[in-house]
Amino acid sequence: MTNITAKVIEHSSYNQQELITLEIYSPKFLDAEIEKHRMISSNSSSDRAIPIVKMMEQEYFIPDDIRLNERGMQGKTQLDDISKRRFTNSIIKLRKDTCNMLIGYKHVHKQHLNRYLLPYSMQKKVMTANKDQWDYFLSLRLHKAADPAIYELAKCINKAINESKPKELSLHQWHLPYISELERKENRIEDLLKSSSARCARVSYNNHNGTYPTKEEDFKLFDFLINEELPHATPTEHQALPMKGEGFNEEGISCLAKDGSYRSGNFHSFVQFRKILEDRQWKI
Repeated sequence: MTNITAKVIEHSSYNQQELITLEIYSPKFLDAEIEKHRMISSNSSSDRAIPIVKMMEQEYFIPDDIRLNERGMQGKTQLDDISKRRFTNSIIKLRKDTCNMLIGYKHVHKQHLNRYLLPYSMQKKVMTANKDQWDYFLSLRLHKAADPAIYELAKCINKAINESKPKELSLHQWHLPYISELERKENRIEDLLKSSSARCARVSYNNHNGTYPTKEEDFKLFDFLINEELPHATPTEHQALPMKGEGFNEEGISCLAKDGSYRSGNFHSFVQFRKILEDRQWKI
């Protein structure tokens, strides 16, 4: 079985409030459930960008927790070892048969072919939210009634958060996923924001081919994503800085919640980079 994993990429705190970014590795089919948590910003690795042969070579998901067919949404009884082995062997064969069929259509673009491998595919995601939103996610997904795969993911997320210690920010320090301490010392904040956004778009420190990106490559990707005509802005939802408490006079504040707190997109207590860019009409 391919392991489901979660690791904290950036964990910041200010005035007893926390913002946490995680990188997860889980079955692609969980996206339908994960994306229901709209207070969590997320970006995913793209299956449209990967050649079909490389897609076939990638790890794929075979469940370890397999239940007997029973009434209701949630089976309670585990399959016996022989039945489980037969089932998993059938899944492996089904994927192999799908690969053998698709390889005969190399003249068809990968954006079409890759879709038929998604039921088996694993995926990397970067996800950012306030600590209370992670707590809410876990209250629903770290539960015996949850799908076994998302329950396993929730266990990994819970462990990663519990083992992580937040870095206390000063008022003008940024939460910057995928940015090293050395980079913070040697670069302007405007450049770091571009690099962090580009790497969140890739869901990795590295380029898709495994090489470490140059600043120029990061900036080129950022410029491609953020243009005033048609911005692809979700990668800029993972960077944030502490909220000053100036209300609507503060750049990046988007609304006032019923509890009297100000919000910046889906964040509270931190101002989201995306909302600052929107206020500046996508200029940095």
